[in-house]
Amino acid sequence: MQSLEMEGYVVIGVRETYGLGDKNPFTFAEVKSRIEESLSAFVGSFEIRRLPDITNIVYGRDVGYRITRVDLEPEIEGISATQIRSTLNVGGKASGLDIMAGLSPSETSRRSEQNGTIHSHT
Repeated sequence: MQSLEMEGYVVIGVRETYGLGDKNPFTFAEVKSRIEESLSAFVGSFEIRRLPDITNIVYGRDVGYRITRVDLEPEIEGISATQIRSTLNVGGKASGLDIMAGLSPSETSRRSEQNGTIHSHT
């Protein structure tokens, strides 16, 4: 929200990490959909872009834009993706919430065959 207040329009980069290991159970489309839903009050003020699995951003000379870090609320800073995956029953930790609900039968089958990433309880 700080970025929207500062700039009026933001581009949100989402790393494409689905399928790179047990810790990446969501496709870019799924992540994008969740972000769009959570920011529905700001439609038209943001766009979401797919990024490769980058680990560093490096630049040399002044290129005409800023890279700014914003301080988020402690509850946002404290978000743990590992804890979220556990809550969503990813990686074999049962919670009763089936994250595969709503997926097509072929996608459910494909994901169920991935060893250790997502378990379907039907």
